[in-house]
This record gives sequence, structure tokens and C-alpha cells, in this order.
Amino acid sequence: YVSVVRLDDGGLACVDSICYHAGGNLGAGDLEDCGDAGPHLVCPQHRFRVRLRDGHALEGGDEADVGARQRVHVAYESAGEVRVRVAADVSRPLASDRFAAARETSW
Repeated sequence: YVSVVRLDDGGLACVDSICYHAGGNLGAGDLEDCGDAGPHLVCPQHRFRVRLRDGHALEGGDEADVGARQRVHVAYESAGEVRVRVAADVSRPLASDRFAAARETSW
């Protein structure tokens, strides 16, 4: 599952829909502008934030960047349709990968 988000500038962002932390529905989360860090999706289950441009996560009270946790994909428009090019380089495992083929989710 992937979630495609239209950004304020009209561009598109795409990430795995199932949150790396505990399998929450990241796609149902709020889109939040985090200033210089850019737009983030906020998981509604535990409020973990995922930066849309690179899948980095912000965690904890000080919201420290803990590195890439969520897989990002390329979303674009062609002939009036939204299309997604799923990330081909999966040589570096990410935390969200464990849910990529899950038959059951917590939502």
C-alpha cells in the first residue's frame, strides 16, 4: 500500500501507507508543514512524523531525526492521471518494509 499526497506547491509525494513504527494508517494522518524540514505525515496512531521527501522520522519529546524509516516512492502526473513509480532500490532495508507485504494491518 502507498499513499500519495498533493503538496501545497502542487507537487506530489508518495510513501508506504503503513507506518514503520507500529503499523498505523499513515495515509490517514495529518499533513504538517515543519518549516525548513518540509512537509511531514503524522501517523494518527502514535503521532510519529515522517518527512515526505526522504522518509526520515521525527521521534521523541525533542523530535530528533532518527533517519530514514519509511520508504518513499516517486509520484507524478501523466495525461491527467496520477502514477507511482515504486522504489526499485531496496538494497537498504527500512523499518516500513516489514509491513510492505503484510496481509493484515492494525487498521
